[in-house]
Amino acid sequence: MAAVSRDGAEVAWCTAANRTAVASVETGDTQWKVGCDPRFGPDGALFTRSLTPMADTVMVGGEVVLAGPVCWPVSSTSASAR
Repeated sequence: MAAVSRDGAEVAWCTAANRTAVASVETGDTQWKVGCDPRFGPDGALFTRSLTPMADTVMVGGEVVLAGPVCWPVSSTSASAR
């Protein structure tokens, strides 16, 4: 499942290598971030998380901000992609 930034300038998705690709809609330039299950915050920050069971971490821009088991609602489409 892809995430779109609030301003529509960026699209992020998890790749088969369990990394997040972030593409600029305008230029097509792509950046790679640690983690998967991307979501954009209201301020445009990109949140991702690890996919390691029972050892979840939440990252913002690739930097760990929460470590340990994390409750994160999973949609049926993102669960099937794993």
